[in-house]
Amino acid sequence: MERLTNKREADAQREGYERRLANGYQRSIPVERFLRLAAYEDTGLMPNDVTDMMAANGNAICEIVKLKEELQGAKNTAEQYAAINETLFDSNMKLAADRKALINELCQYCGKYKQAHEGACDGCRWREM
Repeated sequence: MERLTNKREADAQREGYERRLANGYQRSIPVERFLRLAAYEDTGLMPNDVTDMMAANGNAICEIVKLKEELQGAKNTAEQYAAINETLFDSNMKLAADRKALINELCQYCGKYKQAHEGACDGCRWREM
C-alpha cells in the first residue's frame, strides 16, 4: 500500500503536538487524524489484515469476557466462604465462652465448684471416681 504521509514529517508533527498538549493547548482533531493515519501506515498492514485481526480479537475478547465472569463468580464464592468463616468463628468464640462458664458449675456430688476437684475438694465421691 502506498503511504499517504511522510514518516519524518509525521514524527516531527507527533513530537510537536505532544509538546503543545503538555503545555495546555487544545486538542486538534485534524492533527490527531493525521497522526493516527501515520501510525497505521507505520504498521505496514493492509485493510484486510486489520479486518482479520479484528475478527481474531473479537473471539479473544469473548473468551476474556467469559473468563472475567468466571472470575467474578469465583470471587463471589470466596466472599461467601469468608462471610461463613467469620460467622463460624464468632459462633466458636461464643461456644468457648459458654464452655468456660460451664466449667465453673457446681459439682453434682458435693455442691462445690468443679474447680475444687483439682485438689481442694476433700471427702467428695467425685475425687474417688
